[in-house]
Amino acid sequence: MSWFCKRTPGFGPGFGVGLALTATIALASACESAPPSSGPVAGIARCTSFTPPSGAPGTVARQCAARADDSDILGRESALAYYHAASAYNALGDYRAAADMAERSFAELATTDSWLTTPPAGVSGRELASWTAPRQTFQADRILQYAEAYSGLADTFGASAATAPSGLCSSRMDCLSKAISRMTAEEGVTANLAGSTTEARSPQYDAYYLQLAKLHEARATAADTEPALTAYQKVASSPLAGPARAEARQALAGLATELGQAAMARGDSGSAGLAIRYFNIAREAQPQDPTPMIGLGNIYFAMASRAGDVDQLHTAEQAYTDALQYAATDAQKAAAYSGRGATRDALASLLGTSREGAIADYQAASQFANSADAYLTLAKACDARGDWACADDNYAKGIARLRGDGAPGSVIAQALIDHAGVRANMAQYSAADVRALLQDASNTAPASADAAIALARHDMRTGNWSAAETTLRRITAGGMENATAYRAEAWAQLSTLAASRPNPDLTEAVTYADEAVKLDSADPIYRRQACIARIYRGGSSVTNSANSAKCSLGTTPEALLLQAMFEMRKAQHVGTNSANRIRRSARDTIDSALATVQPGAMTDFDWPSETTLAPVKTRAILLYLKEASLACGGNYTFNLPEGNGLTAADYAAARNFLDVYKSRLCT
Repeated sequence: MSWFCKRTPGFGPGFGVGLALTATIALASACESAPPSSGPVAGIARCTSFTPPSGAPGTVARQCAARADDSDILGRESALAYYHAASAYNALGDYRAAADMAERSFAELATTDSWLTTPPAGVSGRELASWTAPRQTFQADRILQYAEAYSGLADTFGASAATAPSGLCSSRMDCLSKAISRMTAEEGVTANLAGSTTEARSPQYDAYYLQLAKLHEARATAADTEPALTAYQKVASSPLAGPARAEARQALAGLATELGQAAMARGDSGSAGLAIRYFNIAREAQPQDPTPMIGLGNIYFAMASRAGDVDQLHTAEQAYTDALQYAATDAQKAAAYSGRGATRDALASLLGTSREGAIADYQAASQFANSADAYLTLAKACDARGDWACADDNYAKGIARLRGDGAPGSVIAQALIDHAGVRANMAQYSAADVRALLQDASNTAPASADAAIALARHDMRTGNWSAAETTLRRITAGGMENATAYRAEAWAQLSTLAASRPNPDLTEAVTYADEAVKLDSADPIYRRQACIARIYRGGSSVTNSANSAKCSLGTTPEALLLQAMFEMRKAQHVGTNSANRIRRSARDTIDSALATVQPGAMTDFDWPSETTLAPVKTRAILLYLKEASLACGGNYTFNLPEGNGLTAADYAAARNFLDVYKSRLCT
């Protein structure tokens, strides 16, 4: 490339506006777009234009990566070459290389660079459209290539060490978080692609939000729920008919239905409202899918049963009737008839009317429940509305049919896990009865991490420490099916176990909590546990300078509370001067938390499992901890104001809380 081409972007102050504009447009073509006439160099030259290079992905990847590293091209040309290389590597499934190339592209050319955002002076009309269009396309697709690369990297975790990424992201959650952060930061790029009354929507707009929705759904933290739904809804309502819209509608219905079922399972009044919202979202996305209709019937039936509400029972009855209109499988029909039968039975009891309709629906349900799938679907429907006897009976029949049909062990194991969940709610079954089903699941599918973690969770809840430890160590060792999804949880459970069992080992508790964070640093629950474990242990776990960062968890009131507790615990182990300085820092941290904490906010760490603390008002803990820090100076009377929702009992609970976590005392 000539010296003049290299210097084009710099136009000295002596250039007139008209000359600069003419030169800019002409040289953009001469220096960036025109490929040499023939030979392998032609492919390399095309790497530095907006137009994707032709050729096999492997060839394009190698040539564009090599061209991007040349010292004789501009930074923006390198950015284009890296982008084309990233796209080619994604096509090859080499996501590590693709992510590396995408990162380099953004490093060379930021989204906000004026070369991408500010047209030359005087350009308008068709020339402006010609200038803008390729840049918008490049900007949007580069973000998609970045997200695809990191999504692919996330999927590599759990494969062999040779294919695990290095340096780009440290865990599946970290990879997903990097992709989401980049897409969120660059969201403004898509604004001009949304379309308007005069301009059609770009397919890239739908592609962007479909990818963002998938990433949020895959990361699946509590904070991802609404962004995933919102992104799917943008595409589901797109004016562009095509595979993206169809995929978004199906995915939205599936996610919303799953969220609705999870909200139902929680069983509290607030969750009931959420469940209704989620099922309605699913129903709107897929109007002919009977599953969310059955879900709506189940939640309205459960609400009506608690309150004796006739109107809600009628709403449930109509939802089941709607589901029957679209039910295509015996399992769906069995669930809908069973639900409507239970609803009509409840109405008959409340209104003193005939039960004939209920009996007819029950008979229809029993006719359709003639396969393992139908029995299990009916069991889940009964489970969802809290009809434990119905669920227990149909799980037993479904599992027996699965065994008779020679179903895979993993399928039988999941049914046994679900059955155990039902019996845990039934007074006639003991904890040992529930464990027997979970042990059966683990024996039936010995390589299943899903069965193993279910058994371990039960043993942790019941204090069966030795059995829990054996199972958890099997999961952490790897090699089980789907073990990757549970290894971080298994380490976190081992940390809880080490702190909770008789003769606790708090050093192990800290070490195991750190292992969970290493595997899934993006999950705030594991980072919080690693902090609490240090506070609980004290000693070098709080005085070592490297540990301070472990309790720097953000600016929420709860995160700041933990930081202040860490500082108060640290002050117990250092000299007087240092202790006074650390306590002053703790008070500053507490003041920051008090400035934003909501009056009704509650704190419940629920760690280790030996603690039986009820949730405590966060504001009471913060105020008590601040007074405790002041009292360490000597000759101080506590000032704990009552009112504004705080009572003496709240402060007593706060004192007990701080004593459990050993953060109240001065030494």
